[in-house]
Amino acid sequence: MEPGDHFEIKLTDLTMDVGYHLVNNDEVFHIVFSDGRPELVLHEAISGGRPFWTAIPQAQHRLKEVEFFGARIAEYLKNN
Repeated sequence: MEPGDHFEIKLTDLTMDVGYHLVNNDEVFHIVFSDGRPELVLHEAISGGRPFWTAIPQAQHRLKEVEFFGARIAEYLKNN
């Protein structure tokens, strides 16, 4: 995958347009949602040897979304 590439993830009631970018050598994913909810920018980080998804900037009020949509991105990348 190259910076600037986009891919689409279709869920039952939602489509995610995901852009791939490199920022300071870190992979980040910009998500635009088909249902009009606010966009997210996600990064998979590692803490204590365990990966986790985080939003840039932090979005404490959207943690469940960050985890859910981050997992969908990881699944897509693993299978494509």
